[in-house]
Amino acid sequence: MTLACVPRSSCRRERNPMGWSRNLISSSKWAEPTTSFMQYFASLKTRFLKSVVVALLTAVALLPAFAATPSEELIQAIIKGDEKKAIALLKQGADANTRDIFTQPAISAAAYFGREKTLEALLARGADFRAVDIDGLNALHAAAIGGSAGVAKRLIDQGLAVNQRGGTDGMTPLANAAVRGHLKVMRLLLERDANVNLPDSGGNTPLLHAAMRGRTDAVRLLLERGATVDAASKHGWTPLMAAAWEGHTSIVKILLKHGANARLMNSEQLSALMLAESAGHREVVKLLKAAAP
Repeated sequence: MTLACVPRSSCRRERNPMGWSRNLISSSKWAEPTTSFMQYFASLKTRFLKSVVVALLTAVALLPAFAATPSEELIQAIIKGDEKKAIALLKQGADANTRDIFTQPAISAAAYFGREKTLEALLARGADFRAVDIDGLNALHAAAIGGSAGVAKRLIDQGLAVNQRGGTDGMTPLANAAVRGHLKVMRLLLERDANVNLPDSGGNTPLLHAAMRGRTDAVRLLLERGATVDAASKHGWTPLMAAAWEGHTSIVKILLKHGANARLMNSEQLSALMLAESAGHREVVKLLKAAAP
């Protein structure tokens, strides 16, 4: 069975071990990127990759010999939440457009972690608020992923588009917030006219993402704001199919209540009921059998 309804990073069997753009999933990965990087490679078995790890360990051992530049210190101050230091470094000449080793702009780091004062200081020092990382994610995407509603509002006021697609999957800020259930950010984006049905490059809508991830409140909010309940991905997956496959009983109930069609089939000719049965979700199976006798 091909789980083609959602981005690779969302599928059970194809998770990206490096996380969002190698980067912003958690503060610990930002705070210790080299350690996380090596832990990932250490899990691989080839002799070549083992030698890479050894080389990296050697390089890390030499790092203390090199003094961090103000710009490098700026990134660390943002990560650690030391806004006074971050602002002081900017006043001392740290580059407001500096990037970390994974190409994340300082402004995206501030957006992800919700550092509102630092964000203002970066903008005052000429930071490019439209800057994107190597995957095409900008600061508004970062704020949506991190759940920083205050920062998201500031960036929208600054001029970032609420419907801008980004990342390898072409997700909007609304989809990024929906995946993680960040309701405050979602409400803000919707109030600023975010398209509730705008899909990513795979045809997956924010509702499908929320249903797949089990974000019950996000599903309710999106439906209240006009999300199309049966909007299908390029491979024919609907939000109901995604919720059924993952066993999210409460979301299946909500979708059915809003008129989701339990008889639809995806490109592999599998219905929500078939998917629930194959995954062993008995409660969901009962609901779907009752909905499509």
